[in-house]
Amino acid sequence: MVDLSRRTYACRRWDLTSIPCKHAISAINFMRQKPEDYVDACYQTSTYMAIYSNTVKHVNSMDLWLPSDEPAILSPQYNRQPGRPRTKRIKDASEKETDGPKLGRVQKSLKSSNCCILGHNKKTFHRHLSPKIAAAKGTKKRKLNNGDASTTQP
Repeated sequence: MVDLSRRTYACRRWDLTSIPCKHAISAINFMRQKPEDYVDACYQTSTYMAIYSNTVKHVNSMDLWLPSDEPAILSPQYNRQPGRPRTKRIKDASEKETDGPKLGRVQKSLKSSNCCILGHNKKTFHRHLSPKIAAAKGTKKRKLNNGDASTTQP
């Protein structure tokens, strides 16, 4: 039930916000009255203008302030917040900052663990061997997927 004299309704929205809810507005329209008359005075333009009618005076610059005997105002002390501290990554010698442009990481030459020769690794060492030595080491040849038996890959 909407009570226009007490400005209440069962949903309590009108009580909490002081603005009529949709049920109260339909009851006000049924009584052929204006819903604006049932809105609280704090939402009216005249109240808003009265609140902000006073102007805030600006403050003079610091050089015009009068000196005082009070101690200077200090910034608050820093308290370390709980949690895991951030750590800096240790940079490689090639990544250290220099006067010139930044360079990327210098790659070392590949070295095979099988034959200890620079220029290839364990996985690709057979590519750098002669066919007779590769056959003696036991590298197998396999057929390609297209079914051509004459073409083989090491």
